[in-house]
Amino acid sequence: MNWEELVRRSGSSPRRIIAFALDCHDPRELAEFYGELLGWQVNEAASVPTWVELADPNGGPTLAFQQVADYEPPTWPNRWRPQMAHLDILFDTLDEGHERAMRAGATALPKPADRANARFQIYADPAGHPFCIMTQTGYLPPETSGTILGPVAASNGDPERRPPVWAAPALLPPSDPGIPPLRRFVHLPTRLEPLDRLSEVLGGPRIWIKRDDCTGLAGGGNKARKLEWLVADALERGADVLLTTGGVQSNHARQTAAAAAKAGLECELWLVDGVPNQATEYRISGNVLLDRLLRARTQILPAGTDPDSTIAQWAAELVAQGRCPYVIPAGGSATVGAQGYIGCANEIVDQAHQFGLRLGTIVHATGSGGTQAGLTVGLIERGSRARVIGVSVGGCEPDIRAKVNHLSTGLTEHLSSTKEKPEIEIDDSHIGDGYGAPTPACLEAIKMLAELEGILLDPVYTGKAMAALIEYVRQDRFPTGDDVLFVHTGGWPALYGYSEDLSTLLSPIHGAPNRGRS
Repeated sequence: MNWEELVRRSGSSPRRIIAFALDCHDPRELAEFYGELLGWQVNEAASVPTWVELADPNGGPTLAFQQVADYEPPTWPNRWRPQMAHLDILFDTLDEGHERAMRAGATALPKPADRANARFQIYADPAGHPFCIMTQTGYLPPETSGTILGPVAASNGDPERRPPVWAAPALLPPSDPGIPPLRRFVHLPTRLEPLDRLSEVLGGPRIWIKRDDCTGLAGGGNKARKLEWLVADALERGADVLLTTGGVQSNHARQTAAAAAKAGLECELWLVDGVPNQATEYRISGNVLLDRLLRARTQILPAGTDPDSTIAQWAAELVAQGRCPYVIPAGGSATVGAQGYIGCANEIVDQAHQFGLRLGTIVHATGSGGTQAGLTVGLIERGSRARVIGVSVGGCEPDIRAKVNHLSTGLTEHLSSTKEKPEIEIDDSHIGDGYGAPTPACLEAIKMLAELEGILLDPVYTGKAMAALIEYVRQDRFPTGDDVLFVHTGGWPALYGYSEDLSTLLSPIHGAPNRGRS
């Protein structure tokens, strides 16, 4: 089907809208969805496998569906790429529209907080396109219920009628009035890719990877999603300096320093030197080098120091000096920061649908708990039953479980959710000698991903989590037919601080041949 054919069939000037087309993987499937939703019939005479049409019985424009290779669905809300088209569909009541949409197979989406009282609800069709179910507001007669609104009819000069704000800055309502705008420095959505060579070598289920190591912000990593929310909150409160803590090779510290630079804030890092027997490079290279390059004021605290009380005392001194410090907990794992991983859960559900995955298990590294809390709550809100395993990188199972439970409870209350409480699953069998101390299985995992997939893991977080996943495959612990997802939370800059640990993995350096002189 092409434009000339459409114009020929319409018998009219191309200055008239004759079709609204939605791109998708499966035109017939999407046409059947909207046919059931609207009560329209497929126009078989005008349809071919790659182009399927629904005819409006009221004589309006055709609703068409076109097959597109490598189609990627829109995600909503999408702070990185917010602009997109959508359909407004009118029903007599929201309940009628909701029942029809859910019966047809739609997915309910959250409404922008600034439109909480507006008479519409937002959904995604099976291909991920957003659309709105709306009620009568006086600009169309009742007999038009179940039709698509055109742009003129939808506004009709009514100053109170505004379109939904697709770039709504918050997915969740804030605890205080007013929603701070997010600092949009994260590259979203991150890609979901198959690890085909690793899957083949292991001989188990097909393994996929969520590339949250590619979020941007000075080397990427999972903390960037959290820092969008945290920095927005800091700016809303008038902060002029960010304070946080972590280990010497903390990814969170590096990304906090980068976020502060991006937002025009000062940054102070209080890093605990808690990993024994490390070479000089550990304390001057990798993340700590990048912290300094990002102009963060860096303090190295001896092992055993309580960084929280140290930061609290310094924050009080800054306040006495007339400053406004904003303290971010280790890992950015406060409820406000954990919201970022509800967004990641939304991306995973959408991408799994896009690729047709039977997503059974998600594996990731867990430490401060925010990533796991956001993922588990977000998946339940989207109706996903995927199992989430957090592989502890330093804390025992009861301690990590308590952290994740606390944050997930806060998120659930913030959402006013009535969904079931998420199940928290922690594996603390891969800690080894402690936080930041790589195990032999961790080093093997780093080597395998580098050599088979060209992907860099780190010795602190993702290496241990991947080691656990590899062990699960070798022990045949995944159900037959399931797809397995590894969430790569970043951390590769820390590799530069572990040169001695990594030395046994490295290929040799060969000198250039000595050709002599002619």
